[in-house]
Amino acid sequence: MRCLLFGLALAVVTGCGSEDDSRQKNVYGIDNRTAVTTNTYPLRAVGRLSMGCTGTLVAIDLVLTAAHCVIDPESGKPYEEKYSFHPNYIGGKSKHKSTYTVEEYGETLITIRDWAILRLDKPLGKIYGWLSVQSATVSNAPAQIDLVGYSGDFKYGQTASIHKNCNIRHRNRINSLLHHDCDSARGSSGGPILAMHNGELRVFGVHIAEFRYGSKTRSYKKYGFFKSNMAVPSSTFFSTLKNMRR
Repeated sequence: MRCLLFGLALAVVTGCGSEDDSRQKNVYGIDNRTAVTTNTYPLRAVGRLSMGCTGTLVAIDLVLTAAHCVIDPESGKPYEEKYSFHPNYIGGKSKHKSTYTVEEYGETLITIRDWAILRLDKPLGKIYGWLSVQSATVSNAPAQIDLVGYSGDFKYGQTASIHKNCNIRHRNRINSLLHHDCDSARGSSGGPILAMHNGELRVFGVHIAEFRYGSKTRSYKKYGFFKSNMAVPSSTFFSTLKNMRR
């Protein structure tokens, strides 16, 4: 398993990982995460990558995640090891899995391009279905969202958690990132930013990082800009995904 730690100025970005490390999380006040134990659509379309991050089926054979989970920052290319995607991973188990190829990706730093689209060797979307992606910019992404992810501090990353009805708290138009207050920890990178649209739960972005000022403090009484979580809006990868669908 590869787990990465990136730093940019005042930010600490935690990559993948399923260790029960309480230092690697941003939780605001009461921890509002609950376990995802359903095997019904649509949440069964979210799964765990074998190297520790979160991914979401967004087509019959495509998975959306964060670039820093699957790209070697030194070479700028996908890791050579063969990893797999496990949909609806509950209690450390999934009924199906598929290896994948990293087909399209952006960058591994804290940028609007920290996203990757994986091509599965098996069309698991036939079994689990997939979530539609709604194009959204940093300006028009919904204010209230849900985040699903395999946080390492939550059931040791063996079952996903969901924080419902958390919020986009700041729209960073300088670097086009969304700052949000959804509770999360290492392993939730690549998790879908979800919201309802026309009666359907859709993907509006990808969770990529925890943004901290100074130390590795991780639990806060309340949200603050320099202790926020961050996501990439879906507009940055929407056209790429559309062109990849078969």
